[in-house]
Amino acid sequence: MISAPVLFAKYILGVKLWQGQVEILRSIKRNRRTAIKACNASGKTFALAIATLWWLARYREGIVLATSPTQR
Repeated sequence: MISAPVLFAKYILGVKLWQGQVEILRSIKRNRRTAIKACNASGKTFALAIATLWWLARYREGIVLATSPTQR
């Protein structure tokens, strides 16, 4: 399994990320906590969806809790 979320996105999911999303994913892998300050529709949710899939694929016994400020 690919141990880096950026490579997981590229080679497993087949998606191309922009630099901000790459930075988010690298920070998530390196740090226990990551805070993201950005405008609406900048790709944060997409990057976090990739991080969620990567985490679940990488750590078979892993658990992901996801929350959102809206009900969509």
